[in-house]
Amino acid sequence: MQDMTYPFTLPPLPYPSYAALEPYLSAETVYYHYEKLFAGYVNSLNTLLAPLPAYQQLTLTQLLGAATLLPGPTGTRLCNSAGGVYNHAFYFAGMMPVTSQPHGQLLRAIQGQFGSFGALKTAFAQAGVDRFGSGWVWLCADDAGRLHILSTPYQVTLEGTACRPVLLCDVWEHAYYLDYKNDRAEYINNWWNLVDWQRAENQYLC
Repeated sequence: MQDMTYPFTLPPLPYPSYAALEPYLSAETVYYHYEKLFAGYVNSLNTLLAPLPAYQQLTLTQLLGAATLLPGPTGTRLCNSAGGVYNHAFYFAGMMPVTSQPHGQLLRAIQGQFGSFGALKTAFAQAGVDRFGSGWVWLCADDAGRLHILSTPYQVTLEGTACRPVLLCDVWEHAYYLDYKNDRAEYINNWWNLVDWQRAENQYLC
């Protein structure tokens, strides 16, 4: 979806059904998160771009950079909408119904930098719990292949930073509240059972 241009469309659900991520994420959570919230960002982005023909040929990634050039509320709304589309697309594409494990060069990087996969999970969960209010937790890699755990608020992405995203966990309450109430730590702990590690490996190597 990063290379898509206006008008943006909600991509097909990456799983066979809304219930495919159970028991870790319920069908109700996936439905409302994907079909209502994610779709809402897509619709909002299209509405904002409709009177801005100069921006309609830009890809989603290009929009994230160009939005900062628009003054006032329009630029802010465009950043939020484009960021919401980008982040949700990355989050949903990074999960799968079948549990897998880290492997390859990404696993070696995790072990070399954090000591173990368990240590990474602990540090990642702490970053998620420490994120005040709404936001995201990223595992990302710099040009030297070093891994970093970053937390961003609202719909801020990693565009413009020195890191490329590898994994992304949504820690807005709407991502987990129906299933976990206010237990964000338990949600993050269970989210690891859904990570598509082959996609993560590809992201790390790209």
